[in-house]
Amino acid sequence: MEEVRYDFTVKTSRRNLYLAVLIAYLGPVATGFVLGWSSPYLVQLEAPNSEFPVTKSQGAWLASLLPLGTVFGPFVCGWLLDSVGRRQTILLYLLMILAGWGLMSTWSIWLMYLGRLLSGIAYGISIAVTSIYIGEISENSVRAMLNTMFPIFSRTPLLISYTLGPQIPYHGFIFLSCLPVILFLLMYNKMPETPHFLLLKNREDEATEALSCLRQLPEAFISKEINEIRGCFAYLTYQCENGNNSILVQWGVLLSLATYIIVCSCGLSSISMSLIGEYFPSHLKAKGSTVATFFFCGAAFLSTNLFPDAVSSFGLSRTCWFSCGVLLVATLFEIFVVPETSGLSFAEIQDILNK
Repeated sequence: MEEVRYDFTVKTSRRNLYLAVLIAYLGPVATGFVLGWSSPYLVQLEAPNSEFPVTKSQGAWLASLLPLGTVFGPFVCGWLLDSVGRRQTILLYLLMILAGWGLMSTWSIWLMYLGRLLSGIAYGISIAVTSIYIGEISENSVRAMLNTMFPIFSRTPLLISYTLGPQIPYHGFIFLSCLPVILFLLMYNKMPETPHFLLLKNREDEATEALSCLRQLPEAFISKEINEIRGCFAYLTYQCENGNNSILVQWGVLLSLATYIIVCSCGLSSISMSLIGEYFPSHLKAKGSTVATFFFCGAAFLSTNLFPDAVSSFGLSRTCWFSCGVLLVATLFEIFVVPETSGLSFAEIQDILNK
C-alpha cells in the first residue's frame, strides 16, 4: 500500500495586511491636502481680483481654525475608538473631511470657517487613530516599518498642493482633495476591524475571523496570536486590579507623554543633531554625520521594534524603568562629557574636544 504523505506547511501572505494598511493611509493622504490648501488658495482669495474676496483677517481665521480644530480632535478620537471601533473612527473622520470640503466649496465665509474647523478636528483624529489601527493589525516583524510611513503619505499631498495648487482652479483642487476619501469609501469593505478592539468587546469569533483574514491563514493557525492579544488584556486587567491604574499613574503617563510632544514640537529634539555640524571638523563632517545619523535611526528602529517584545518578556513597568535608566545615563553623559558650544568658534570647540 502506498504511504500517504500530508503537507502541513502553510504559506503565509501579507497581501490583505498591506491592503488594509494602504486603505488606512488614505486618511493621512486626505489630511495632507487639507493642510496644503491654505498656501496656494489664501493668496488667490485675498487677491484684489478674487472671485470671492477675503480680507486678511478672514484669511487668518481660515488658516488658524484648522490647528484649533486639531486640538479637539484627539479628545473626540479617544471616545470614538472605544465606542465605535478603530475602523469606523477612520471612516467618520474621513466623512468629516468630505463634509469640510463641501463647506469649503461654498462662497460663504462662515460656512468656510466651519469647514476648516471640522477638517481640523478630523486631522487631530487621524493622528491618533492611524497609528493605533496599523499597530493593532500588523505582525511584530513589520509593525515598525508600516507604522512609520505616516509622514510619507501625509506630506506628499503637501508637495502636490504647493506645486500644482496655483495651476488648478479653486473647485478643481477641492475635487482632487476629495479623491482619497472617495477611494477610501470604495475600498472600505476590504478593511477589517482590529482583533484588539473585537476582543475588547468580547467578540472573539469576529476577532479570530479578522485576524485570519489579515494573516491569510486558517483560524487554527492563528490561535497563538489570538491568545497573546488576550496574554495582553489579562496583564492590563491584573495591573488595574492591583492598584497600578491609580489616578496618579494615569496622570503621570499622560503628562510625561504631553511634555515629550511639547518639547519635540518646540524644536528641542533637533539640538542633538545640530551638534554634528559643530563637533566635527570640516574634513570629517560627512563621515561623522553619516555615522551619527546611522546610530540615531538605528536606535529609533530598535527601540520601536523591540518594545513589544520587551513588554511581553519583562513587563511594562520594568521596561519603563529600564528606559528611565538609559535616559539618566544619557543625561549624566550630557552634563559631564558633552562640551558647551554656544558662543564658541569652531577653533575653540576643537581645542576643547582635543583635550
